[in-house]
Amino acid sequence: MGARDRGQTQQAGLGEPNSANAPAATKITVAKPSPAGAPKGTSRLARIAAPKAASSAPIPPTSILVLDSDPKDYIGRGLYQTFPSATSTITTSTTGGCPADCGVTGVALNEIQVDFVPNPWSPAWFWYTDFSAPPGQALAVGSYSGAVRSVSRTAGQPGMDISGDSSGCNALAGSFTIEELSADGSGNLVSFAATFIQHCEGAVPALTGEVRFNSTVGWSEKQISPSTLTFGSVPVGVAAPPQIVTVTSIGTAPLVIAKSSFTTVPSPSSFVVTGGSCVSGSADTIVLPSASCTFSVTTDTSAVVVPSATVRFLDNTARGAANTPASATFTGSATVSLTLASPVTAYGGGSVASSPSGIACARAGGLAGAASPGPARLSSCRPRP
Repeated sequence: MGARDRGQTQQAGLGEPNSANAPAATKITVAKPSPAGAPKGTSRLARIAAPKAASSAPIPPTSILVLDSDPKDYIGRGLYQTFPSATSTITTSTTGGCPADCGVTGVALNEIQVDFVPNPWSPAWFWYTDFSAPPGQALAVGSYSGAVRSVSRTAGQPGMDISGDSSGCNALAGSFTIEELSADGSGNLVSFAATFIQHCEGAVPALTGEVRFNSTVGWSEKQISPSTLTFGSVPVGVAAPPQIVTVTSIGTAPLVIAKSSFTTVPSPSSFVVTGGSCVSGSADTIVLPSASCTFSVTTDTSAVVVPSATVRFLDNTARGAANTPASATFTGSATVSLTLASPVTAYGGGSVASSPSGIACARAGGLAGAASPGPARLSSCRPRP
């Protein structure tokens, strides 16, 4: 991991009790998004805006780091992790650097670092977060795209760096949104909230997450159970009994599931979402903190036979989407469209393309030894092993 530049001022870790869990809600409400956009308490990096009517109880000042990592992401290692203030020592540092004419009243901050280590201290884990404006500019509430590693910034480039547990990026690409930022007259950080996405070393897998320091801005997160569906052996043309998936809102702000966003990858596939309280065609589904909703999945081989797929929906968490793998073994026969990619003769050769892909067909017939080879017939078409 590359060396980090430390800031000019530092503030001791907070000792407030963990307030990551808002008062439990007992219902799920469905409402249209407010034209005014997301209220305070909802991630603005989200693609969906929670209506004000769905806001939970006021959120006390909270300090927490939330990490949600894709499989094969080098930094987060595919894990979902939270580091609340109750079990963390949190230190902050800030760096100035904004010229006098940059239009900021008071102390202007160019770079902010918020770090989390165990409390009581141990070498079990440690995490560093760094967010910076382009050189010579002041950080402000808003979104920053095209971020590189903070120490590698050039003119016009914002910077960031999420590292920890002895892992860091030599190069990165990412974006972040600052939702709350305040400092005292000496430049010490008073409150901070940010949402981020980071890709390490040019890789596709991402590390997403939320950082809060003494902040009243909520964060949205979910827990999906079960995270994988297995239907076993299912006859072609027969719908398997539906399986129920529960989505629980585990953040401090409402979870918002986008209307009409349930799809399968690939599409079409042999799986379909058949309904549930998470699914709405007319409005976003709002799930209050600690509440849950459900959706159900069954099989559908009327169009294609695809033994595995992913059920996907969009939401307002830092990741912005959820994926639930589904798999089944289908037996029997199904309609398959076959196309000759090149002529198939009695002497062999040629190839067959199929829809869906992965179909093998044996050759039969033809006039072996004839001066002019006769046409071949295709038979015994079946899925490839």
